[in-house]
Amino acid sequence: MYFGNISAAVDCWGGGVTKGNDELTPAIPAWPVDFTDGLNCPLMGLFGEEDARPSPADVAETEAELKRLGKDYEFHMSPGAGHGFFALTGPAIIKKRYRWLGKSGRFFGKHLS
Repeated sequence: MYFGNISAAVDCWGGGVTKGNDELTPAIPAWPVDFTDGLNCPLMGLFGEEDARPSPADVAETEAELKRLGKDYEFHMSPGAGHGFFALTGPAIIKKRYRWLGKSGRFFGKHLS
C-alpha cells in the first residue's frame, strides 16, 4: 500500500480494528501489525491504559514489532483512560487533552520542521 510521501503519522486504532489473524475477515483483511515492516515515517501512538482495543498487551506487541524492525516511534499510555479518551470532555479530561496535544505538537514539530 502506498500513500505518497508521508513525513509523520499518529496512530488512531479504532475499536473495529482486528487484534490478530484469527479475527481477519473479508471486510478486515489485515492486522495493523502486518503493515509495520512497510512503515517509513515516524509513528506516534496515544493509548488508554483501560482500553480493550487496543489493550496494553496489544500495544506492547505492536511496540515489540516496531522495536524489532528498528522503526522510529513513540508511544504514550494514559493511566486510567479508556477508549476514545482524547475525545471525551470535562475539566479533568480537558487538562489531560492539553497535555496530549502538547505531546502531539512536539512530535510533529520534531518530524515536520
